[in-house]
Amino acid sequence: MVDAGSVQIVRVGKSKLSFPAPSTTENSPGTTGVVQAHSRFGTTVTGVPTTEGEAIFAISSPFQGGGSVYVISNDPTIEPRSWKPGTGGIPGTGFRFGQSVA
Repeated sequence: MVDAGSVQIVRVGKSKLSFPAPSTTENSPGTTGVVQAHSRFGTTVTGVPTTEGEAIFAISSPFQGGGSVYVISNDPTIEPRSWKPGTGGIPGTGFRFGQSVA
C-alpha cells in the first residue's frame, strides 16, 4: 500500500536490543491500527532508556486516527503497546499525535 510504512529494527552496538521479527507494521501485536495507505507508520523512530531500566523503541504513526506511538521493549516480559490520545493520562484531544518522537 502506498505510504503505509513499516520499520526494520536492527541491533546496533551494545544496546542489547534485538528483535526476531523481520519488520514491524501496524498489523503487529499492540498497535492501534491496521496497515492502510498513507498511514506513514514509522515516520519517526527513536530508542529511549526509561527510568525503570527498560529500554524502548518508540515508533510513530501520526496519520491513522488521531495518531499513536507504538512502543517495543527490550524486556521480553513486557508486551508491545501503544500510546494514544485519551489513554494512560495522555490528553484526548490533538491531531497527528506522535508525529515526532525523541
